Amino acid sequence: MKERQGLKEVWAAITFLFALATLYFLPVLIKGNSQVLSSIGTDTWSQYFYWRYFGYTSIANGELPLWNPYIFSGTPYIAGIQSAIFYPLNLLYLLFATPFGINLNIAIHCFLASLFTYLFARYLDLGRMGSLLSALTFTYGAPYFFHIYPGHLSNLSTMVWLPLMLMGIEAFLKNQEMKYAVLSGLPLSMQILAGHAQYLFYSNIAVALYFFISLIARERPWEKLPYSVIGFFSFLITGTALSAVQLLPTLELTRHSVREALTYEWVSAFSLPPEKLITLLIPDFFGNLLDVSYWGKNYLWEMSVYLGVIPFAIAVLAIIFDHSRHVLIFSFIAAASLILALGDHTPLLRFLYHFAPGFSMFRGLSKFTFVFAFAVSMLAGCGVKKLTTLAEEKRPELRYAAYALLGI
Repeated sequence: MKERQGLKEVWAAITFLFALATLYFLPVLIKGNSQVLSSIGTDTWSQYFYWRYFGYTSIANGELPLWNPYIFSGTPYIAGIQSAIFYPLNLLYLLFATPFGINLNIAIHCFLASLFTYLFARYLDLGRMGSLLSALTFTYGAPYFFHIYPGHLSNLSTMVWLPLMLMGIEAFLKNQEMKYAVLSGLPLSMQILAGHAQYLFYSNIAVALYFFISLIARERPWEKLPYSVIGFFSFLITGTALSAVQLLPTLELTRHSVREALTYEWVSAFSLPPEKLITLLIPDFFGNLLDVSYWGKNYLWEMSVYLGVIPFAIAVLAIIFDHSRHVLIFSFIAAASLILALGDHTPLLRFLYHFAPGFSMFRGLSKFTFVFAFAVSMLAGCGVKKLTTLAEEKRPELRYAAYALLGI
């Protein structure tokens, strides 16, 4: 009976998340091909629209587009990872015209971001309300949702797979069965195929942190260390093997591109200025691109960390009052990702640029705010669970006061 009730709660929550995404995007979806989600002059119109149209029109005509002859004297197409030609969810561009395909793609990935976060939170036993709050905070917070405005299709597609990767790693550590390590490689392969190498790199830093901190936090971790490390490498090998069709040409292209050696000045560009942390509490402080012109540094969609005042407050309460293993893990990940997002505003970046593989290949450390957003969303879920537990332990009526505080 308890399991059946739990399944009903899960399906009810999934239905709610689907309905929310549907209602939000329905106005643009019913317009068909007459409107595209994103602002004119941003990346959708300078890149993604034409890349998606060219790539999937070529496939529809029976051609595998290894080369794009329409840029300069021609450029590699498939080898450019943002072509995302092998990403399964991009097959919808074969079924629909490009404008509608872009809108539907964004809507689907917003739903998936909330769904995967919810499922991971439920797996961590954060409860119905806590899991929902985690899902809504991550998906509709600025570090993820604001990328719709510039139409960052590969960004939106890549970020959604982080919760499932962490869920697979958690299942492996919890059950000590290799099948979970291998299965966690599936969302890793999807993230690789989704087409944004930088978010892929940052996501796997988060997964590695989660793995090693979780391992250390368990009883007598040294006894399971060899097996656990083998499992982690099985996760990496499975993900890269399943996406080798994209990885191999991309790595070959990288050897001939400027990405192989970027200057420190280039890498440190678009670091998160410390003053941008005020957007945690006041999202429109630097403008909002609609009613008030944006007057802050760089781009708003890269610089805002707003996740909602209430979720952020509950996350802080979790850090203060809940010293459980998951709160400690996500607190560390949130702090580490925020420090990394600050880029050259801390001395850490210069060290990483010279000594840590991968950090010399990307600019825009502010993208680490997406990992921060995910960690805070999980902390908010932990906070809801803690508040509910405290209310039930003292007086049942306090539970309703807690729900009122959460705004749920």
